[in-house]
Amino acid sequence: MDTVYKGFNFSSNAENYRRYRPDYPDQLYHYLAMLSDHHENAWDVATGSGQAAIGLAQHFTKVYASDISTRQLNNAHQRKNIKYFVGSAEQCKFPDESMDIITVAQALHWFDVDKFFSEAKRILRPGGILAVWNYQLLEINLEVDAVIRHLYDQVLADYWPIQRKSLENNFADYQFPFKTIPTPDFTVEKTWTFDQVIGYLNSWSATQNYIQQEHKNPISQLSQKLIFAWCDTNHMKKVRWPIKLTVCRKPES
Repeated sequence: MDTVYKGFNFSSNAENYRRYRPDYPDQLYHYLAMLSDHHENAWDVATGSGQAAIGLAQHFTKVYASDISTRQLNNAHQRKNIKYFVGSAEQCKFPDESMDIITVAQALHWFDVDKFFSEAKRILRPGGILAVWNYQLLEINLEVDAVIRHLYDQVLADYWPIQRKSLENNFADYQFPFKTIPTPDFTVEKTWTFDQVIGYLNSWSATQNYIQQEHKNPISQLSQKLIFAWCDTNHMKKVRWPIKLTVCRKPES
């Protein structure tokens, strides 16, 4: 089954997701492992091409990574202790109290949240962790950021799925199933070429929606401004994505 939301097919964009979506920092997984009392079973929900599953696999004996897109899973990073499978966030076959940690990276806004939280309460063992995170708009420098912000806020304003608002609000309107705990700040940092940044912008769901509806690429229309803002496209630049992490723990019995 392929994932389709508001006209955007994540499966058709699976290769771009694997190539251009940033990996999350090792420090994030070390922190989650430190919070977890046990390190046997982890479930990464809506894993996509497995960026978060790879990080969890360093700290947990078995990682179960699910997605409703078979094409995303076909592009996933393989590890011996990761079991990928097609499945939804809202209903799964895991036994009660079988998971030490459940993670959702950049995907909670797509779920039926009440049903997913109900499953998380059932599946997590007492003391288990639910960790949800998303990264913010990328940051490069003032000049490039201004062009990308215009693309994000203005050009693509009507092409973002409505669920995007919850992500931008860092899920402040969600009632998490357990009491949340304070978390440190994390940042994704990469050194990318100009072409890699263009590839990333093209992987946005809003960009793909725009192309489907308008039959032209909004990135191409802004390419000259981006080139001027970058100054020398032969030089790589540091790219940062601030991460917003929300963690809650199931009470001990």
